[in-house]
Amino acid sequence: MQRVGHMSWFAVLLAALVLLAGCQAAQPPKPPTTDYRVVPLTDAPADVRTYYEQMKAIPGLYVFARGGQTYLLLIGGKLDQQPGMRVEVFDVQTPFNGPREVRILAALRPGQGATQYPYAVIQMDTAPGLTYRARLSADNGLVTELPGMSIDDK
Repeated sequence: MQRVGHMSWFAVLLAALVLLAGCQAAQPPKPPTTDYRVVPLTDAPADVRTYYEQMKAIPGLYVFARGGQTYLLLIGGKLDQQPGMRVEVFDVQTPFNGPREVRILAALRPGQGATQYPYAVIQMDTAPGLTYRARLSADNGLVTELPGMSIDDK
């Protein structure tokens, strides 16, 4: 009879371990960090700077994963007005639930740093499986949605 008692304790312990393992596996993955820095183009890797020079007339969001960091090159395209504009980044939102999409909120603004080819470079930690999208607004009310395009390191 004592052997049956040990078996029932073993069964209860086994069930508790299975339940505990299932609860840990069901926890959602941690969200990526929300830490980001807007950096000067001169502080970005050489290929980011080169890509800006090649693509500066075309609005877009270009994603470079380099050395554990992700560089987001947000280009406003060619502007006809003088003295130009700059891209001001207001927020970088990272996902907590749902789609794993990083959203960049930015606007074209006049002022210091204005250029005919406005841009911003955002640096953040690389997190696998993310997509990127920017919302770039202008003073005239125009809002442009720009999906991120990954630029391979080749």
